[in-house]
Amino acid sequence: MTKVFAVMGYNNTRLADVKKLETYARELHGAELVLCKDGITATDRETVRHCLDNDLAATEENIDSIIAHLGSHALELVGVLPFSDHGVPAGALLASRLGLPGADPAAAACAADKHLYRAREARHDTLPGHHRTIRAREIHTADDAVAFWHEVAPRRIFLKPKGEGNSRGCTRVEDEAHIGSAFAGLSPYLAGGVMAEECVDGAREYSVDHVAGFSWLTEKTTTTGAYRAEIEQVVPAPLAPPTAGAVRRSGYAAAEICGYAGSAFHNEVFLLAGDRGTAVVEPNLRPAGMRIWDLAALAFDFDPWTAWLDHSRSGTALPAPPRQRGYAGIRMLRPRADGFLASLPQVADVHERFPGLHEVVFTKAVGDPVSTRVENNADFVGHVICAAPTHQETRALLLACTRAIEESTEVTA
Repeated sequence: MTKVFAVMGYNNTRLADVKKLETYARELHGAELVLCKDGITATDRETVRHCLDNDLAATEENIDSIIAHLGSHALELVGVLPFSDHGVPAGALLASRLGLPGADPAAAACAADKHLYRAREARHDTLPGHHRTIRAREIHTADDAVAFWHEVAPRRIFLKPKGEGNSRGCTRVEDEAHIGSAFAGLSPYLAGGVMAEECVDGAREYSVDHVAGFSWLTEKTTTTGAYRAEIEQVVPAPLAPPTAGAVRRSGYAAAEICGYAGSAFHNEVFLLAGDRGTAVVEPNLRPAGMRIWDLAALAFDFDPWTAWLDHSRSGTALPAPPRQRGYAGIRMLRPRADGFLASLPQVADVHERFPGLHEVVFTKAVGDPVSTRVENNADFVGHVICAAPTHQETRALLLACTRAIEESTEVTA
């Protein structure tokens, strides 16, 4: 029998993370990966030896088919790794069936359905005293969105898909007259459900990221305007202990609502204006995106990926809190004009200019269309990752690197 960890879903932009997991599984556990995903691609098969095309619905029949596939291919499952929002409920059910560490299957659906989470959060009776719930409603028509607009007035509203990540489809509506066009922009997501939430203005955003008994706070910066995409993250967030404690407690409360049982979560939290309380943006019972785990590996003396594998196999928590080394951050690269990418600077030249720069990645190629209107994280040109001894130095380095690269990037009409 070949020992395997089941990766439950993944976004193709995270292929490098899957390769990392594959290496660690082999080197540290003598195991391989089996990728369970809806719509296996040729790239998936080139990356992972064992692939199972599965729609990831959290049903007993689906879990039966996964277990049957494992048995027929002589694969012994030793850990379950929910790696996408859609993979969380099925991963919880699969782990439960086989007696492996995992979230409570009865509650895990909240981490994949943002509206279900809001409904259960509103009924939860053990929230921290500083934790504020956000009003929300599932909507099916533009008229539903208009009705919600009037319900929460004078606050503005935020429209988003119930089950998507990466800021896809998220739109802030500033004027009632714009609701119709904003709702029309959600048409690709209607089959999976869409929702409206009241906007939280003047708040700062953080995430509570956790794996195997250790949590850290990430400082998040988003773009402004109708579309909100995450443009910068810094680990750890520079918050005073009382404020950090309030943010952390809200993150853990969200995890508990979703059936968390000690493994990975990435819960996004608003710190309200004037530090007058907290509110959960959304919960996720899976690893953070946007390289936050890699930032944590630079900022602390531990690797979240190996800790996740260990915990998914045995439920083992880290023996002691990791020591902080410094700060690490990622900042996205934006085009300076609309048009087509004509040239990009040489990565080696950028590294030579900026000590502390760890990584430059371009996700757009010469000839690709680009726009200054960033609607989600996929619209950026790429990113830089930097590390420095202090938060201030890290942010300054991120800004200097991105400014230099953006000024050296040519766009033609």
